[in-house]
Amino acid sequence: TAKHYRSLQQLFRWLVDDGEVPRTPFERMRPPAVPEQPVPILTDDDLRALLDACKGNTFENRRDTALLRLLLDTGMRASELVGLMVADLDHEQSVAHVMGKGRRGRGVPYGRKSADALRRYLRSRSTHPAAQSPALWLGKKGALTTSGLAQLLERRATAADVAGVHPHRFRHTFAHTWLAAGGQEHDLMRLAGWSSPQMVGRYAASAGAERARENFRKAALGDRL
Repeated sequence: TAKHYRSLQQLFRWLVDDGEVPRTPFERMRPPAVPEQPVPILTDDDLRALLDACKGNTFENRRDTALLRLLLDTGMRASELVGLMVADLDHEQSVAHVMGKGRRGRGVPYGRKSADALRRYLRSRSTHPAAQSPALWLGKKGALTTSGLAQLLERRATAADVAGVHPHRFRHTFAHTWLAAGGQEHDLMRLAGWSSPQMVGRYAASAGAERARENFRKAALGDRL
């Protein structure tokens, strides 16, 4: 497999550098081809089930609804979501200011329903014992961590009977939804915080065949004659 190839390649590279062997047998070898396996997107039914699992007026329900809607609306990375501060929200413009990879900051817009969910969450948050914390998302012991986010999503996914829920699936789903709606790839790059067009292709692979079939039906090329 590709994983074994890379491990052995590193081993022989170390042996050469350490003088144990004169040459590496990997000089004339090529890595095995790894077939592309696009990450499955979350369907609208999946997303509705997850949101339904968060219905209610408890602190956790309001927090998780706001959190899910922000992931759905923006596709931001888990580290970006967890790293949000209360001060990073621009309520007038409905924009969250996140710090992405390479310490590159960007403004991520979110929709009306996310804004409403955030407003309700912040109202509940004001009574939390750690309300003075600058961190936006709070758990039982203070600021929410990436592991806390994973556990939160796992609990909600179990309640909603949706398998394989993690922040990255929201990111793939966001890219697919944007492109399916006719959004431009260069705009997607800016919104998602990618500096390379190759990243668009990698994430666009999720449900790419589905988008192609839908675009074919819309074009109806053969039906014009």
